[in-house]
Amino acid sequence: CALPEVVSDDLPISVHEMLADSEMRVGDELALLIGDRVRAVATLEAAEPEVYAWTQQSVDIIPELEVFPTKIVELDASERESIWGAIDTDSDPDKVQYWKISPGENAHLWEEWKANGYIAVGWEKFGDISKLDRAAFERRMRELQGEQGYGPAGPRQAWRFRQIRTGSRIVANQGTRKLLGIGTVIGPYEYHPEAGEYCHRLPVRWDDLTERSIERSGWRKTLIQLDEAEFLRLSEAEPEGSAESPPKKPTEPPPRPAPEPQSLILFGPPGTGKTWATMTRALQLIFPADEVASWSADTRARQFRELQRQGRIEFVTFHQAYGYEEFVEGIRPMMSTDATEQVRYELHPGVFKRIALRAAADGLRTQASIAAASGTARFSRLWTELIRRVDSGELISAQSHHGNEYDLIVSARGNLIIERQSERADEDAPSSRQTASEETMQLLWSHRSELGSVDQWSYQAIGDVIRRERNTGGGHHYTAYWIAMKLLEEIDDELPAAIPERQAERAERVQEALDRPQGGTVDFHFTAETPSYVLIIDEINRGNISKILGELITLLEPDKRLGATNELKLPLAYSPQHRFAVPPNLHIIGTMNTADRSIALMDVALRRRFRFEEMLPDSSVIRKVLSEKVPSQALVDLVCDVFDTMNARIRQVFDRDHQIGHAYFLKIRSLEDLRDVFADRVIPLLQEYFYGAWERVCLVLGCPYDDDGTPLRTGPAIDPATRRYRAPIILAAANDDHGVLGFRSDEYDVAIDLQVSPTFKPALAAERRPSDELLDYFLGLLNLDEETWRERAAAFAITDAR
Repeated sequence: CALPEVVSDDLPISVHEMLADSEMRVGDELALLIGDRVRAVATLEAAEPEVYAWTQQSVDIIPELEVFPTKIVELDASERESIWGAIDTDSDPDKVQYWKISPGENAHLWEEWKANGYIAVGWEKFGDISKLDRAAFERRMRELQGEQGYGPAGPRQAWRFRQIRTGSRIVANQGTRKLLGIGTVIGPYEYHPEAGEYCHRLPVRWDDLTERSIERSGWRKTLIQLDEAEFLRLSEAEPEGSAESPPKKPTEPPPRPAPEPQSLILFGPPGTGKTWATMTRALQLIFPADEVASWSADTRARQFRELQRQGRIEFVTFHQAYGYEEFVEGIRPMMSTDATEQVRYELHPGVFKRIALRAAADGLRTQASIAAASGTARFSRLWTELIRRVDSGELISAQSHHGNEYDLIVSARGNLIIERQSERADEDAPSSRQTASEETMQLLWSHRSELGSVDQWSYQAIGDVIRRERNTGGGHHYTAYWIAMKLLEEIDDELPAAIPERQAERAERVQEALDRPQGGTVDFHFTAETPSYVLIIDEINRGNISKILGELITLLEPDKRLGATNELKLPLAYSPQHRFAVPPNLHIIGTMNTADRSIALMDVALRRRFRFEEMLPDSSVIRKVLSEKVPSQALVDLVCDVFDTMNARIRQVFDRDHQIGHAYFLKIRSLEDLRDVFADRVIPLLQEYFYGAWERVCLVLGCPYDDDGTPLRTGPAIDPATRRYRAPIILAAANDDHGVLGFRSDEYDVAIDLQVSPTFKPALAAERRPSDELLDYFLGLLNLDEETWRERAAAFAITDAR
């Protein structure tokens, strides 16, 4: 009973048999009796035949039990209260945890952890622990015990590491006498197989890197959980090498100032990663930039999708048919399901107005009362529906969290009563009816953010809420509360208008505040703690921007935002009776493809309201990505040189806005891939850029011709025997007007016909040049002398030999 964790190996066969007979489930709570005393309370984490595990807390309680069991039995409400009601535990899942962790033997991992913002543990043989439940983890550990000779204590630290929550505070130590740093966990568990032994990671923001002298003789394990008092003592320990302790330094970073409203446009040629960059930029506007920088690509993608689900990030693409009505607001036809009714027209908010009202709602000074009022109204509707279904016989029974069947009854006062079906069948059995009153359920409904969904409930947590709010004992009718809340949640999910209704209520409150004549600071208050929102507009220059934005062209300015010095509220075109303003916690990120329309063509008034950031082709991005994926350095160098040479020629014969982006080249792994990128992506793009001007396409691809098809270049790109290009991507053939027209003509004076070389065609073409001959095409595109040509060809020959 003194162990913090109990696993199958700790249990005798008799206990295994009792657990199997009881059909217990993960999450069930246990009270462990020795004699007439409860010596530990536990929560089941694994419950499969021969694989049982639980975490437990040592206690010493004399319970009020009618009969002291000799096997596993289910306790009634009063018996549970006599045990769990006597325990002073914390049921808040959001309470901060405190942990100490050692960065490997002699802290050899510390510099890496500190520089890259993470902590890690070993036991790589487990693989991705996030895919294992406790039972699967225990089975895997048994396998490794046989294969690798692992003992149970060390590997279980990997499981504990997996359970560390975001927001937990961390101290890193070196041995028992030195504290290296203090940090905060800022994200969920990540699996990094490429890291080798220390592949299990948690992202950490290091708040204080002061080295401190400590004395902790018991610190022999890598990972140990601390209590708050010990963590505070450690954070106040004497800095190493000082004669006396300096004034206490806060370990939390200072609060971030409220961000300035951002209106940013990322512009550049196609394929420069503009749309991809908007994800990172949006996250950096919502979270601290250093936190986002420490996240892996997968973590960023998960966070982005979650914020989209929450409605804090919206993504829209402008096009020629997109208008004010879709972006701000407009009248739309509504079709009725009844074919006899006429079409009606309703005013609908566009994507910008919807996200603006959501953002403004988070700045309302009456936000707490709004949320409470909204929650109360919603509960009343759900409770009325639940009682109606039970009273009408539509709903007659339900299962408890243990899977037992209970009959449902409505009392004379409109409360919900449950009764075990087996007891109703046995008239001599004592009644164990439980009641869920409307008043109690409304209290629990209002604390859902604290309690979580009903499947996360615990008896202790429910009792804590009732005792705290009513100053009386509570939780005795836990099963009734659980069933009632389960049914309420199911009804809530069934009603499709639930979420839109709450959002509509918030929007109505914001509109009421905006329509009032006083300044926005009376009803709104935006601080650094106010959640930020981001609207991403892809291809912003493909639409008629001035027409789409309308009045917003004025409201977007930072000093005209809601609550600002020069705050401005304006009527919108379709709702002149209302006022609208843009909140300061709404940011806008746009992308602009300069090959479609030049930035110079944008409205000057609009350009003043956006900050422009150019994203140009960058061969260093190609080099970085390919160096991690391609073993041939010669191929990496060739791709980068071809990319840079081609863009330099485009700038020379056209302009910088029509260069080729690096994104097209990031998946190249061979010469065949490079050829396919050219055939499928680059050449069609050049044909579009230089429509009808094939001679310019030839200039960019390094095979220019004169009027009669003679190559204009010299050097190794020319075959001395034929005086033709060795391997031209664009092939020139003389036009035979007599053979085509049947006569000689001076009117049609096109002397040569230019086309993509038949041996340089997409992958599905029938005629293909062997891969070992592709090199000449790309060496011929570059400006090389004879010696450099031979060196580059030799480098590929060496790579192929390897």
